[in-house]
Amino acid sequence: SGYHNHTSESQRHEANAPSYTTSGNVEFYTCQGCEKLYVKQGDSFVEVEAEDVFIPAVQHSSTFAGASLNIGEDLSVRYHVTLGEGETIDGYTARFIMGADVVTVTDYEYDSELGKYVFYFRGIAPQSMGDNIYAELSKDGVITDVKKEYSVKEYALATLEKHSSNKELCQLLTDMLVYGAEAQLYKNYKVDNLVTDGIDLSAASVEIPTELDRNKSVTPANGEVQFTAAGVRFDYVNRIFVKISAPDLDGVAIYANGVSLEIIETDTKGIYVAYSGAVSALEFGNKVTFTLTVGGTEMQKLVYTVNDYAYTKYTDAEIGDLSLALYRYGKSAIAYKNSL
Repeated sequence: SGYHNHTSESQRHEANAPSYTTSGNVEFYTCQGCEKLYVKQGDSFVEVEAEDVFIPAVQHSSTFAGASLNIGEDLSVRYHVTLGEGETIDGYTARFIMGADVVTVTDYEYDSELGKYVFYFRGIAPQSMGDNIYAELSKDGVITDVKKEYSVKEYALATLEKHSSNKELCQLLTDMLVYGAEAQLYKNYKVDNLVTDGIDLSAASVEIPTELDRNKSVTPANGEVQFTAAGVRFDYVNRIFVKISAPDLDGVAIYANGVSLEIIETDTKGIYVAYSGAVSALEFGNKVTFTLTVGGTEMQKLVYTVNDYAYTKYTDAEIGDLSLALYRYGKSAIAYKNSL
């Protein structure tokens, strides 16, 4: 490069700051005669190369700052984000892959105590506590950070080691892992690699359901449309279900604590089922009141809890161990919360 007394017609290009999606440039000129690039210094033009003119797009630099586990509520992992210098959270997304599940999350929360933004990977099934979660943080289609291996079990083991003197927390985490292992056995999921394998379970609860855990009550039926059964559906979240018998669904409605439920036909003619919303571990003893109506007239009420189910099933040959583990996980969650 060198000084050039530029006398030909030139085109001026204004300076533009780079963004996260486009490059920028300093103020420069293109000579219409020689098609070279110049910048102006005083009254002279200095020939430059393209790399002296163009400024690369800004690189996203926000990263995952760590992860933590929601316990006692829905089983979910919280991924904390440290923003890059000058960046905002707007436009950032997190993508989570766990087995065959791929979830993209655009919603986030701000944790004022940590001073960080948080993305949630929610709805982890209990039998999947040992499965690795792959997490990507991205903006404008550009991946800025990856956390390749993290599992509920990994978090639990690290926390047990770090807080070994916290009796309530250790019992909660141990009971949670036992619940996960029993879910694996019940679902026949990776039973050769249980989440409790090789773990000291001495902190686990030995509590069993008692009469004090029974809350079930049902009013007399006011017609042929009536409740026939209640129980718990084990899934990504736990829900209480009720079954009813009815010749048809004309005018029939079911409410759980005042919330209208979808009524689903079963394989058995005249038998229908409805599911409550998700019931967290902290709510296993909370009463859910189901109201059955026809044409707006109340036909029957049924009150039920997750612990009711555990009380009636914990000695059952097929589902007893899972029911008992679920019950103990709920009791430990409440004990830990009360200890805070």
